[in-house]
Amino acid sequence: MEGYEFLTAHFTNNERTIVEAFWTRIDENGKPETVVEYVEASIDKDGRPNEADQSWNNLLNHVDIDTLHDNTARHMAEQELEFERMVMDIARKKGLFDNVDIMNDNIHKHLVDFVFAPFDPVEQKEQLFMIKLQLFELPKIKASKNREAKTKLRKAENIMTAIQAAIEIVVEE
Repeated sequence: MEGYEFLTAHFTNNERTIVEAFWTRIDENGKPETVVEYVEASIDKDGRPNEADQSWNNLLNHVDIDTLHDNTARHMAEQELEFERMVMDIARKKGLFDNVDIMNDNIHKHLVDFVFAPFDPVEQKEQLFMIKLQLFELPKIKASKNREAKTKLRKAENIMTAIQAAIEIVVEE
């Protein structure tokens, strides 16, 4: 692209026919401006570039096919890693960790940190609610006739006191 400096590019589809190219320049206010250009790639059956439109030919003046493939692999790996992080964050927030390998995950440390860390009633309100729900699903707590202890659990204002109240009910039964 005229007036722009090439940054990077990668294929965006499995057929390797579309390239996402990033270009940059400094605008009239001295601020960096990045533009994304989508270019139709033209590659023969052996993976060599064919003569094609001007955008494709211009891109090939800045990056070769092997680098495009390398950039694509790196981009896909980064996207996969970011997706995995996002899924793990959502799972943590939703309390969806059911299959934890207790001996190989640092669950002991996480458990202690979770129970004894300072409690933020705004940030951890939903966590506290979900923990109380789960505690009330325990058979001994569910079956308990101790209304006072159950009320104490229900009204617990942080994770530690909720667990403490649940322990009292389970030990009593």
